[in-house]
Amino acid sequence: MRKTARILLIVLVNLLLLEGLLRLQQVLGPVYDLEMASVTRETFSDDLNHVPLPLETWTLRRREVFGGHAGHTYVIPRDSLGVRTDACPPPGDPAASVEILFLGDSFVEGYDHAHTLPHLAREALGDRLGTDPPLRMLNAGHSSYSPAILAPQARRLMPVLSPDLVVVVVDQTDLGDDFIRYEPLVRLDEAGRIAGVGASPVGVAFVDGLLEARRSPVYLWRLLRKLVHTHVRMPIFRRGYRSWYPRQPLYFARNPGGSVETYRREIGVFSRNLDDLLTTLVASVGDPGRVLLVCHPHFRQLVPGDDGILWQDFVTPAVAAAAERAGTRFLDARPGLVEAFDGRPEDFYWPGDMHFNFDGMRRYGALIGAALAPMVADRLAAGDQSKEISSGSSLTSSSR
Repeated sequence: MRKTARILLIVLVNLLLLEGLLRLQQVLGPVYDLEMASVTRETFSDDLNHVPLPLETWTLRRREVFGGHAGHTYVIPRDSLGVRTDACPPPGDPAASVEILFLGDSFVEGYDHAHTLPHLAREALGDRLGTDPPLRMLNAGHSSYSPAILAPQARRLMPVLSPDLVVVVVDQTDLGDDFIRYEPLVRLDEAGRIAGVGASPVGVAFVDGLLEARRSPVYLWRLLRKLVHTHVRMPIFRRGYRSWYPRQPLYFARNPGGSVETYRREIGVFSRNLDDLLTTLVASVGDPGRVLLVCHPHFRQLVPGDDGILWQDFVTPAVAAAAERAGTRFLDARPGLVEAFDGRPEDFYWPGDMHFNFDGMRRYGALIGAALAPMVADRLAAGDQSKEISSGSSLTSSSR
């Protein structure tokens, strides 16, 4: 009896010590996060799949990717529409006579304000126009937004913002995002337009499981619940959900045996979504020449991997075709970036990451700025003409 009691006491003491260690590491590190304070359902959307938080703080952590920029921390503030509020000049400033809305994924969202495509394009426009242009760049980019989500997002933003020009940056992952991630979640209206994209079941299940674990007051039990959820339950759930199309978004580019015919169905869905998006944008701005579509290559589409394979590009031709159907402007950034990279594209992407580094972003922003320059000049000229007409009308009225 005493032996049993002694064993139980030792077990209890060890459990208490483990509980204390788990709480201590949470305060000092954590090595393994058991507070999960950042876990929230607020990012789920029944219409846009996922939405950004009003205020997000990010840190570039991995030194093997970000090098000397590792540790750089920045804040992204957004309004109720998900548009960044660190625009220059700020909303309501009469100095901005032309507003340009940028739509896209993480390439548009960018990093801190100084390292975003809208800001860098504005800098390039200033250099080209020889002055500080009266522009406001509206950044509505968010991670993993592709045409399936951009279409309902545009219908939400355009009536409220009424931008003069719109830039849509389409990434190589968008084909896979549209077909693999979002197509099963798309809701079409009676006209066949995208009414919304529901929240991803995998994401909802993952977050809900963590929230359930977080409700446990005992950290040891919280640890066990989190481990079982992340390493047992979620892999099974993901396999079941992905079984309908077990590919990754960049699979189409990475498959050397693929072709336009092979992926006719996937490209067809992607093209439908692009048409939906452009129909909304053109109807809103009233002129297809005030919409610019932009595509850029990934690193492995410029430089072969160790296997000697150069990735394919099914996205750019599909976007070019959609722009032609809608009559909008189109920029294939590949030739300009190849020239700007001067034979060393590896210097302009983060190593082991698909995104451009800060130098690459600057060159990409300059290309977009160059493509926007005639569009901006037209809008500025139209604004000046409108002022002259208004002034003339006023004079005529007063003379009467």
